[in-house]
Amino acid sequence: MSFLFSKKNQVPVGTKHTPSTKGRQLPGNQQQIQKKPGAGVNKSAKTFSKRKKLLLLAIMILALGGYNIWLIIHSFKVVPTVGNFNIQQISIPLGNNPFKGKWFDAGIDQDSHRRIMQFKAYMDSLSLTRAGRAEYDHIMATRPGLIDSVRLYESTYQLQNSRPTDPQGPNMNPKN
Repeated sequence: MSFLFSKKNQVPVGTKHTPSTKGRQLPGNQQQIQKKPGAGVNKSAKTFSKRKKLLLLAIMILALGGYNIWLIIHSFKVVPTVGNFNIQQISIPLGNNPFKGKWFDAGIDQDSHRRIMQFKAYMDSLSLTRAGRAEYDHIMATRPGLIDSVRLYESTYQLQNSRPTDPQGPNMNPKN
């Protein structure tokens, strides 16, 4: 273990073995902030004997090694948590569940549907000519999900108009 604390041969400054410090300098006062604690540690470490340094090293290895072993064992150990989480059945909110409550409280009116269908007819007519096709491609590139949204809107309107008149909807989960 003598190689750990043996003094290295000092190379005189200005020889080719001296590393360059130009690229490693820290900006502003960060260098001073780092030098002060380092100087204090060096000053106190100079007073330690070789035996004291080895003892300190052994204590550090045992402490940090023990902590790592504890972390590994604790990570595989199943610890039941009480009171942190309650496992419950998932319930769908009333506004999002079509089988409870009213059907589509904010339905699609005929005027909105007519305007969307006019837009769909306009988009279909764009693809018939060369200039219109370029504009159609530009619109589809900037708004990729536009036609899908129009189709979804149209199917929602058709689904809304095919619903029964019962405001509570069908009874999918009878509780008798």
